[in-house]
Amino acid sequence: MIQYYLCDKTQALTDFITSKGLLTPNEFSFILNFGGIYINQKRVFPHTHPINIHSGDILRIHFKPKQFLTSLMDQFFIIKETKDWVCIFKPSGIPSHETLDNFFQNDKQWAIQKIGCPLFSLNRLDVGTQGLLLFAKTKAFCSYYNLLLQEQNVKKIYHVFSKKINFNENKIVTHYMKKSDRAPKQLITETEHEELISSDQKNYLKCEIKILSEELISNSQFETLNKTFNLNVDQVCFSKYSVLLMTGRTHQIRAQFSKMGSPLLGDELYNSPHKHNLNYEFFTLSCHSLSWDMETLSHNIDFFL
Repeated sequence: MIQYYLCDKTQALTDFITSKGLLTPNEFSFILNFGGIYINQKRVFPHTHPINIHSGDILRIHFKPKQFLTSLMDQFFIIKETKDWVCIFKPSGIPSHETLDNFFQNDKQWAIQKIGCPLFSLNRLDVGTQGLLLFAKTKAFCSYYNLLLQEQNVKKIYHVFSKKINFNENKIVTHYMKKSDRAPKQLITETEHEELISSDQKNYLKCEIKILSEELISNSQFETLNKTFNLNVDQVCFSKYSVLLMTGRTHQIRAQFSKMGSPLLGDELYNSPHKHNLNYEFFTLSCHSLSWDMETLSHNIDFFL
């Protein structure tokens, strides 16, 4: 729950909250320590407290900050670090970066504590996605990497576990995503897009992936997934796909596989019938490798469960 308040005079933030009966001292400290309080759209941090508010200021309070399992942070590890960037392994269940109501429980803050310097996000993975997460250590490399992205000179390959789909190897799979800040994302096919009038076509973004290969799931992988999802189906019904991400839309791989009739295991937002028994957000999508210039990063972990 989020509430906004207009301040009517200059006073200490704690005095304003106490006078309005908004929070107890313990509740105030709890929310402040998560970064869930804003003044004029600027986050208030614990180290900036005490702080005054002034007449006309807008106070925003996130009363129930979303928390994440700190035990999952034991799965973090650094894959490679240079003077310009660092790449870490991100587990499922933890955000890539700060959220509006929780500044501290995320991959970026963990990496900053480990590295000991400011970091700039270069790629973002959904909470339920795991795999390679890249941060710049300098503004110069951040600008350079973003230029590579604009010129499509960064190669991103994901691993997907899902039910078998019909596809032509190395053929580009294209859909169009309706422009919206809301989720789940709505996709239409190329044919459906062509049938739209030109003014409506502008409301859609092109989504392209290339399915590079399909592998049979091993016995051990299937056993692990079966314990997690209670699949109750034959192993031959599932495959692991290597997917080249060609356009970087929000939820793109998740939405495209769902549109093809094979949502990722555990991805309830995109209508997966296979719900898991974990107490954190998880679905079978992993950022497996990143390549640019002469650099190639990858990992051999299919899924931490």
